[in-house]
Amino acid sequence: MIPRPLLAVFGVLVVFPVGLHAESAPAKPNIVVFLVDDMGVMDTSVPFLTDETGAAKRYPLNDYYRTPNMERLAKQGIRFNNFYAMSVCSPTRISIMTGQNAARHHTTNWIDPDKDNRGPWGPPEWNWSGLKRDDVTLPRLLQKAGYRTIHVGKGHFGARAFEGAEPKNLGFDVNVGGASFGSPGSYYGEDSYGLGTRRASSAVPHLEKYHGTETFRGGPLGDQPSVRSMALG
Repeated sequence: MIPRPLLAVFGVLVVFPVGLHAESAPAKPNIVVFLVDDMGVMDTSVPFLTDETGAAKRYPLNDYYRTPNMERLAKQGIRFNNFYAMSVCSPTRISIMTGQNAARHHTTNWIDPDKDNRGPWGPPEWNWSGLKRDDVTLPRLLQKAGYRTIHVGKGHFGARAFEGAEPKNLGFDVNVGGASFGSPGSYYGEDSYGLGTRRASSAVPHLEKYHGTETFRGGPLGDQPSVRSMALG
């Protein structure tokens, strides 16, 4: 059986080599999308800002942070320095999934998982429910093209009671840790990632085997069999 190529979308920065053994390598490339919340433009040892000629320009913070995996990726690819993103998570996530500007998909603010947070002066036609099962999304298109699609980490594509809360409704074959909320109940296995605490409604799902252990959320997310298979082939 020839394995299908992979699309993996990470809600947090979890770095794994992606590939298949040479003798069974598919014609289509594997695709990995890293989406990192709240990362400043200088919060990496790879300089993204440029001088007036367009050349990369280092700033003190570039020497403060050490991100060797990002440096390796940058050397193998293309560094873009002209970019645009929404200032909060849900609009950017839905734009990446659909290719639509937030003015079109109408999720123009972060999504509160349990109550409509439009407010009295919020935007008209505000899309609090988020993505829907029948929306055209990147992972769904890649599924149709023969890819196996995996979501790992933060979801935040829709409110709790709606279809977008579950990434598997949106074109992912596998979902590890993705849910309706943004901030997790806890980052620590010792706290059962929020389960049993006052933030139990935001407990990270699918990590029960790590409850009570001295683990940080990123490690268990990367230790799932579906994620390890990307490196093992």
